[in-house]
Amino acid sequence: MRGNQMFWRALEKARRSNLREAGEAPPVPRSFASTRRALLRAIAAGGATAALPRSAFARAPGRVAIIGGGIAGLSALHHLREAGVDARVYEGRNRTGGRMFTHKSGDWTFEVGGQLVNTDHEDMQRLAKRFGVALVDRKADPHNTLTLANGRLLSEAEMAEGLRAIAGQIGRDADLLDQHPGRISKQIDAISIHTYLERHAALIREPWARQLLEATSRTEYGVEPSRASAIGLIFNLPTVRGERVQVLGGSDERYVIEGGSSALIAAMSDHYADRIETGKRLSRIGARDAGVRLTFQDGTTADADTVIVAVPAPLMRQIDFRVPLPAAWRAFIAEMELGFNEKVQSGTNATPWTGPMGVALVPDCTF
Repeated sequence: MRGNQMFWRALEKARRSNLREAGEAPPVPRSFASTRRALLRAIAAGGATAALPRSAFARAPGRVAIIGGGIAGLSALHHLREAGVDARVYEGRNRTGGRMFTHKSGDWTFEVGGQLVNTDHEDMQRLAKRFGVALVDRKADPHNTLTLANGRLLSEAEMAEGLRAIAGQIGRDADLLDQHPGRISKQIDAISIHTYLERHAALIREPWARQLLEATSRTEYGVEPSRASAIGLIFNLPTVRGERVQVLGGSDERYVIEGGSSALIAAMSDHYADRIETGKRLSRIGARDAGVRLTFQDGTTADADTVIVAVPAPLMRQIDFRVPLPAAWRAFIAEMELGFNEKVQSGTNATPWTGPMGVALVPDCTF
């Protein structure tokens, strides 16, 4: 949950002020990705995900069928082929890319789905480099972020001060999660962000603080705060193995792919054209003597030794899994939903935001 960088910087400053006042050590800088992985490992070790299956590649994968030709499926195909594995992608639509899709209208390009590449998205950056696709640095030029509350400009320092009390509560819960990951993760994950903020409403004295917390949640997860897990708040002021961690980088949304996200998809799809079949919507995965048999809606079948299902959970619900699956996976497939976000995009033939009206709003402030 890192969409509003100014807001999360203010929340981090609020925590630092609390720790300094208490005479405690400041947070230790770490990357967002490594911190999140450490938290998830701790939660898993505490038993919250003990039922999840181990890697299927404890044995030789043999022939690998990859269901889904989005970036996940194409990335899996690339890495498997680089390792010499016999792998093939089956995509239900007539194009690859999934939710990475660039719509073109004349000279304009509009991103229908995912487009932003973070500084810590090392996997995406490596893929772009490998396939000769350039990245555009969206933040190479100076820029400001403005936060308004009822028409009044909020400074980062004012935001930090107004967030100190709730930041203290989030920090205390992060400490508890670190100490008792299995038990506490279940308790926090069982409530929504809305419920968490209601429970601690007395700590949020400024109306704008509550509004910003909820707006950031809504933007990041694509659902109302009443449907987003409160554990998302804890991930932003984490404690890992007894150390308070300052999250660096994270979802800074710094880069986009030159020519549109579909440029990378096209480059990968062209390179592995003989390994990709489109128009293959999967209807059933069934067991056979050695491996599995895939049955597609067009009536064709394919055999494989290993299957990678790289489609979102709602699409998984359309597949008849006639193979053993752990209960945790079946629950995930049945319950997992995607967020719903809308984009408003427009094309311009000039850059009016760089003129005086754009940069003179806060000449003495840096955000």
